[in-house]
Amino acid sequence: SFGGNYILVEPDSGDDITGLATKGNKIIIFKERSVWQITLEQRAYKEINNITLTALDPQVQLITAGVGCASHRTIANVENDLLFLAKGGRGIFVLGNEPGIIGDILRTNEVSVKIRPFFESLTPAEEMNACATYFNNKYFVGIPTKSQTIVFDRERSAWIGPWSFDANLFNVYYDSDDKARLLKGN
Repeated sequence: SFGGNYILVEPDSGDDITGLATKGNKIIIFKERSVWQITLEQRAYKEINNITLTALDPQVQLITAGVGCASHRTIANVENDLLFLAKGGRGIFVLGNEPGIIGDILRTNEVSVKIRPFFESLTPAEEMNACATYFNNKYFVGIPTKSQTIVFDRERSAWIGPWSFDANLFNVYYDSDDKARLLKGN
Protein backbone atom coordinates (compact mmCIF):
# COMPACT_ATOMS: atom_id res chain seq x y z
CA SER A 1 0.00 0.00 0.00
CA PHE A 2 1.15 3.52 -0.70
CA GLY A 3 1.05 5.93 2.17
CA GLY A 4 1.41 9.61 2.64
CA ASN A 5 3.24 11.71 5.09
CA TYR A 6 3.02 15.14 6.63
CA ILE A 7 5.32 17.96 7.61
CA LEU A 8 4.93 20.10 10.69
CA VAL A 9 5.61 23.78 10.07
CA GLU A 10 6.21 25.55 13.37
CA PRO A 11 3.37 23.58 15.01
CA ASP A 12 3.38 25.15 18.48
CA SER A 13 3.41 28.78 17.40
CA GLY A 14 -0.36 29.34 17.38
CA ASP A 15 0.10 30.60 13.82
CA ASP A 16 -2.56 28.70 11.83
CA ILE A 17 -2.20 27.78 8.16
CA THR A 18 -4.46 29.93 5.97
CA GLY A 19 -3.48 28.74 2.50
CA LEU A 20 -1.19 26.75 0.22
CA ALA A 21 0.23 27.46 -3.22
CA THR A 22 3.04 26.35 -5.49
CA LYS A 23 5.79 28.54 -6.88
CA GLY A 24 8.12 26.74 -9.22
CA ASN A 25 9.32 23.63 -7.42
CA LYS A 26 8.34 24.96 -3.99
CA ILE A 27 5.26 24.48 -1.86
CA ILE A 28 4.33 27.80 -0.23
CA ILE A 29 2.61 27.67 3.16
CA PHE A 30 0.74 30.80 4.16
CA LYS A 31 0.04 31.20 7.85
CA GLU A 32 -1.72 34.00 9.73
CA ARG A 33 1.53 35.79 10.62
CA SER A 34 4.20 34.17 8.44
CA VAL A 35 4.99 32.59 5.07
CA TRP A 36 7.06 29.42 4.63
CA GLN A 37 8.44 27.36 1.76
CA ILE A 38 9.01 23.64 1.42
CA THR A 39 11.36 22.18 -1.15
CA LEU A 40 11.54 18.45 -1.72
CA GLU A 41 15.09 17.27 -2.27
CA GLN A 42 15.79 13.77 -3.50
CA ARG A 43 18.26 11.91 -1.27
CA ALA A 44 19.86 8.51 -1.75
CA TYR A 45 19.30 6.41 1.34
CA LYS A 46 20.06 2.80 0.44
CA GLU A 47 21.66 0.68 -2.27
CA ILE A 48 20.39 -2.81 -3.07
CA ASN A 49 21.93 -4.93 -5.85
CA ASN A 50 23.51 -1.84 -7.48
CA ILE A 51 20.17 0.00 -7.40
CA THR A 52 20.11 3.20 -5.40
CA LEU A 53 16.89 3.86 -3.53
CA THR A 54 15.98 7.50 -3.01
CA ALA A 55 13.48 9.39 -0.89
CA LEU A 56 12.18 12.92 -0.86
CA ASP A 57 13.61 14.96 1.97
CA PRO A 58 11.43 18.01 2.76
CA GLN A 59 13.30 21.20 3.60
CA VAL A 60 11.22 23.81 5.45
CA GLN A 61 12.36 27.42 5.39
CA LEU A 62 10.82 30.67 6.68
CA ILE A 63 10.31 33.31 3.98
CA THR A 64 8.97 36.01 6.29
CA ALA A 65 7.67 36.33 9.83
CA GLY A 66 6.55 39.88 9.12
CA VAL A 67 3.33 39.21 7.21
CA GLY A 68 0.77 36.44 6.81
CA CYS A 69 -2.22 35.68 4.60
CA ALA A 70 -5.79 36.56 5.57
CA SER A 71 -7.60 34.13 3.24
CA HIS A 72 -6.61 31.28 0.94
CA ARG A 73 -9.17 32.65 -1.52
CA THR A 74 -6.96 35.70 -2.18
CA ILE A 75 -3.84 33.77 -3.22
CA ALA A 76 -3.36 34.07 -6.99
CA ASN A 77 -0.59 33.17 -9.41
CA VAL A 78 0.35 36.42 -11.11
CA GLU A 79 2.89 35.85 -13.85
CA ASN A 80 6.00 34.68 -11.94
CA ASP A 81 4.73 35.80 -8.54
CA LEU A 82 1.97 35.12 -6.02
CA LEU A 83 -0.30 37.90 -4.76
CA PHE A 84 -2.28 37.64 -1.52
CA LEU A 85 -4.24 39.72 0.99
CA ALA A 86 -2.26 40.09 4.18
CA LYS A 87 -3.91 39.75 7.55
CA GLY A 88 -4.51 42.69 9.86
CA GLY A 89 -5.23 45.51 7.37
CA ARG A 90 -1.76 45.26 5.86
CA GLY A 91 -2.92 45.22 2.23
CA ILE A 92 -1.87 43.21 -0.82
CA PHE A 93 1.57 41.62 -0.92
CA VAL A 94 3.54 40.03 -3.71
CA LEU A 95 5.69 36.96 -3.10
CA GLY A 96 8.35 36.45 -5.72
CA ASN A 97 12.04 36.14 -6.47
CA GLU A 98 14.37 38.88 -5.32
CA PRO A 99 15.50 40.82 -8.40
CA GLY A 100 19.23 41.07 -9.00
CA ILE A 101 20.03 38.11 -6.78
CA ILE A 102 21.52 34.97 -8.26
CA GLY A 103 19.67 31.93 -6.98
CA ASP A 104 16.17 31.23 -5.84
CA ILE A 105 15.52 33.58 -2.93
CA LEU A 106 11.88 34.51 -2.27
CA ARG A 107 10.75 37.80 -0.76
CA THR A 108 7.50 39.64 0.01
CA ASN A 109 6.71 43.28 -0.75
CA GLU A 110 3.56 45.33 -0.32
CA VAL A 111 1.98 46.53 -3.59
CA SER A 112 -0.96 48.38 -2.00
CA VAL A 113 0.85 51.08 -0.01
CA LYS A 114 -0.88 53.89 -1.98
CA ILE A 115 -4.33 52.64 -0.97
CA ARG A 116 -3.51 51.15 2.43
CA PRO A 117 -6.44 52.97 4.16
CA PHE A 118 -8.87 50.85 2.11
CA PHE A 119 -7.35 47.65 3.51
CA GLU A 120 -6.93 49.08 7.02
CA SER A 121 -10.70 49.64 7.10
CA LEU A 122 -11.45 45.92 6.60
CA THR A 123 -12.64 43.87 9.56
CA PRO A 124 -11.11 40.44 10.23
CA ALA A 125 -14.32 38.82 8.89
CA GLU A 126 -14.12 40.88 5.68
CA GLU A 127 -10.49 39.83 5.21
CA MET A 128 -11.33 36.18 5.79
CA ASN A 129 -14.21 36.27 3.26
CA ALA A 130 -12.29 38.15 0.58
CA CYS A 131 -11.59 36.44 -2.74
CA ALA A 132 -9.32 37.23 -5.67
CA THR A 133 -8.23 36.17 -9.12
CA TYR A 134 -5.82 37.25 -11.84
CA PHE A 135 -7.29 38.01 -15.26
CA ASN A 136 -6.16 40.17 -18.19
CA ASN A 137 -3.12 41.54 -16.29
CA LYS A 138 -5.33 42.56 -13.37
CA TYR A 139 -5.63 41.19 -9.84
CA PHE A 140 -9.30 41.46 -8.77
CA VAL A 141 -10.05 41.48 -5.02
CA GLY A 142 -13.67 41.11 -3.98
CA ILE A 143 -14.86 42.02 -0.49
CA PRO A 144 -18.33 40.39 -0.37
CA THR A 145 -19.56 41.92 2.88
CA LYS A 146 -18.60 45.44 1.72
CA SER A 147 -20.10 44.99 -1.76
CA GLN A 148 -16.84 46.25 -3.22
CA THR A 149 -14.16 45.05 -5.60
CA ILE A 150 -10.77 46.67 -6.02
CA VAL A 151 -8.35 45.91 -8.85
CA PHE A 152 -4.57 46.06 -9.18
CA ASP A 153 -3.43 46.62 -12.78
CA ARG A 154 -0.13 44.76 -12.97
CA GLU A 155 0.98 46.37 -16.26
CA ARG A 156 0.55 49.91 -14.97
CA SER A 157 1.25 49.26 -11.28
CA ALA A 158 -1.99 51.14 -10.57
CA TRP A 159 -5.10 50.54 -8.47
CA ILE A 160 -8.62 50.85 -9.88
CA GLY A 161 -11.76 51.23 -7.78
CA PRO A 162 -13.22 50.38 -5.47
CA TRP A 163 -16.13 49.35 -7.65
CA SER A 164 -19.54 48.89 -6.10
CA PHE A 165 -20.03 45.22 -6.87
CA ASP A 166 -18.97 42.31 -4.80
CA ALA A 167 -18.07 38.71 -5.47
CA ASN A 168 -17.92 35.61 -3.33
CA LEU A 169 -15.79 33.98 -6.00
CA PHE A 170 -14.19 34.67 -9.36
CA ASN A 171 -13.60 32.21 -12.18
CA VAL A 172 -12.00 32.49 -15.60
CA TYR A 173 -14.17 30.82 -18.25
CA TYR A 174 -13.18 30.01 -21.83
CA ASP A 175 -16.06 30.29 -24.31
CA SER A 176 -16.52 28.27 -27.52
CA ASP A 177 -14.17 30.67 -29.36
CA ASP A 178 -11.51 30.00 -26.69
CA LYS A 179 -11.81 33.58 -25.45
CA ALA A 180 -11.23 34.05 -21.73
CA ARG A 181 -14.05 35.65 -19.75
CA LEU A 182 -14.08 36.67 -16.13
CA LEU A 183 -17.08 35.45 -14.14
CA LYS A 184 -18.04 36.51 -10.65
CA GLY A 185 -20.42 34.72 -8.35
CA ASN A 186 -22.36 35.76 -5.29
